[in-house]
Amino acid sequence: QKEIPYELIVVDLTKGEQKTPAFRQHQPFGVIRPYIDDDGFILCESRVICRYLVKKYPTQGTLSL
Repeated sequence: QKEIPYELIVVDLTKGEQKTPAFRQHQPFGVIRPYIDDDGFILCESRVICRYLVKKYPTQGTLSL
C-alpha cells in the first residue's frame, strides 16, 4: 500500500535453493521468510521490516503505525 519499489526473489525449494551460500548470506538459517536489504542494512523479521518502512517512507501510502 505504500507503493515502495521492491525486488521479488523466487526461491525454488524443490532444488534446495534456500540452502545455497548465496541465499544464506541473507538468511543464515536457510529459511524462507521476508527480509529487506537496504544497501547492506539487512532486516529479517516482518514486524521490524514494517516499522522500518513506515519510518523510512512516512509520507507514502497509508498512515503510519
